[in-house]
Amino acid sequence: MRAIIWGVAGLTAIYSGYWFVGASAARTAIESQLAGLQAQGLVAETSDLSLRGFPNRFDLTLTDPRFGDPQAGVEWAAPFAQVFSLSYKPWHLIAALPPEQTITLPGDVITLRSDSFKGSLVMEPGTALPLDRMNIAVDALEANASGGPIAGAETLRIATRQEPLAENAHEYAFLATNLRPDPGLMALFASAGLPDVIARANLGGVARFDGPIRPAAPESLPVLTGLSVDQADLVWGDLTVTAKGELRPDAAGLAEGTLTVEVTGWRVLPAALQAAGVIQPDALFVVTAMLSGMAQQDGTPETLTLPLSFANGMTVLGTWPLGPAPRLR
Repeated sequence: MRAIIWGVAGLTAIYSGYWFVGASAARTAIESQLAGLQAQGLVAETSDLSLRGFPNRFDLTLTDPRFGDPQAGVEWAAPFAQVFSLSYKPWHLIAALPPEQTITLPGDVITLRSDSFKGSLVMEPGTALPLDRMNIAVDALEANASGGPIAGAETLRIATRQEPLAENAHEYAFLATNLRPDPGLMALFASAGLPDVIARANLGGVARFDGPIRPAAPESLPVLTGLSVDQADLVWGDLTVTAKGELRPDAAGLAEGTLTVEVTGWRVLPAALQAAGVIQPDALFVVTAMLSGMAQQDGTPETLTLPLSFANGMTVLGTWPLGPAPRLR
């Protein structure tokens, strides 16, 4: 019995020592990171840094954190930021942000408000700590600038996880419900009969890289080599858009490849394109007739199938150039 008591006491002392050593190392690393950012001329400040949770957790709280780039005029600030992990599993991090945050941009300040803003990051144990999976969950998000609301959403979900059958590839997923983009932008589409709220926006697929993603070493991020879109859909009033395809960055880092786009309820599309300035009013009848003919050829009068192509730095929907191709890297 005495041996058992001494053994338990010894293990407790060792575990307690591990927690204090780990907490001290974490504090030193964070303070070093803040000092390193400040040495680069960046803003990296907090009025208090606390580590609690003995003996089973590391609970980090930054009070009044501020991060930014004075030269660019960009800064993020919040009343607090918290990061939690189990002391015996420090490669699994959980973060929480407050109900209100501010983003300072040149000429304006954006206030973010939400009911919940949380995320988690899981890395593989070891010295390199490559990314295994991550997710971000935001509820009742509102973004307001000095001129009023600029965006909002009922829910936002972003998640990734390692693709089990491919090296250096990650499955990704994005979901937004009751998305409210900039009111000024949405007002352009009112004449097309589209509401100012997008009921659902969903995107999922696989992103491929030339090496592992290591969150602990952001200076050595891998390069994106390919992007598959396995599921994408947008539900906006009577308009439903889905897409699938493969993209890759060209030599300039711009997207090239093709997405197959299906548009159900496409009859509002010509007016929406006109409202966006893609087609001129005098071309509305011709475009509508052309789309109607294409839908009839497919045998689905209410569903239109179009190739969305990216090549030579341009985005083309069917035969209509829409503008520059998006940048992938």
